[in-house]
Amino acid sequence: MPPQYGGAPQYGGAPQYGGAPQYGAPQPGGPPPEPGFTGAQPVDGGTGARFAQLNGRKKALLIGINYTGTNAALRGCINDVVRMKEFLKANGFVESPNTMVVLTDDQTDNKRRPTKRNMLAAMQWLVQGAVSGYSLFLHYSGHGGQTPDTSVDGDEDDGYDETIFPVDYNQAGQIVDDELHNILVKPLAPGVRLTVIFDSCHSGTALDLPVVYDAGGRTQSSGPAKPMNMIGGLAGAFFGGNSLSIGRAVIEGINLYSKKKSGKHTRNIEGIERNNVADIVMFSGCRDDQTSMDANMNGLPTGAMSFSLMEALSKGQGRRISYAELLKTTREIMQGKFRQIPQLSTGREMDMNQPFSI
Repeated sequence: MPPQYGGAPQYGGAPQYGGAPQYGAPQPGGPPPEPGFTGAQPVDGGTGARFAQLNGRKKALLIGINYTGTNAALRGCINDVVRMKEFLKANGFVESPNTMVVLTDDQTDNKRRPTKRNMLAAMQWLVQGAVSGYSLFLHYSGHGGQTPDTSVDGDEDDGYDETIFPVDYNQAGQIVDDELHNILVKPLAPGVRLTVIFDSCHSGTALDLPVVYDAGGRTQSSGPAKPMNMIGGLAGAFFGGNSLSIGRAVIEGINLYSKKKSGKHTRNIEGIERNNVADIVMFSGCRDDQTSMDANMNGLPTGAMSFSLMEALSKGQGRRISYAELLKTTREIMQGKFRQIPQLSTGREMDMNQPFSI
């Protein structure tokens, strides 16, 4: 049984992971923020804030786990990373130890395998030293799950934390959303852009971001989601493919729980502690009460959401596709093939009709 997290650890500085690899050289201070910068500015006549200008460094962390050789094996997660890496390189990101880290379980270098320790260290590397104008990018493709929320503050409306699974989850345990939020979201300064893609089961609020949007770029109203139990989700969430969730019967000692939703992914955002200065945007493969699929698309093993998102981005090439349009197109590509519903969320209310940019 993986350890129960009674709240994420507090990072008063760079966490020490007892020998976890160091990714790249320490980051310089970067370009100073503009004088008087106070974060993104309201949109004229709009309903949210505008993103800050990207004029600093670009850093990316790509994680793909196929769990090869286990009875929880997937086929498309590493392909997702390969395709995303090429997209990033074509859009200003540089493949170098200082600017891009790729963790996949087909690598022989232990420092580049997606163990829990390596993943946490790489996430901390991603946000370290980021200042206004930086563009940070994280893509995770692998298994996701849920575990009871045992934190003191009880921040989950439905009583469950969302989790992701390192390749060594049987020994090291899962990584819960509280810990992801503390590492990736809380430290970010004004004007930093963090773009995240989680292609995994139950990933709707994998970063505990409080603002969720519909395909028109409008914030969703509070209300209950449709319940889906784990067995029903695995059996009925798709027309073809494998679930990116590890079922109870598959892994002995790893206890995942079905979630009868009370509406966490559309909860009231008033009064929720959140990072209201950085520009944090997350695309996730499905709602918290759904499973995401590992599928075969055009003859290529791939995550259904990762493939569809990349197809939507390809359709938008040559023009500036908006975040809302990107979500809408991704959902349309998946419609009729998969029942999962990709989600779009942010750390505060933003104008999602702005052009997608990294």
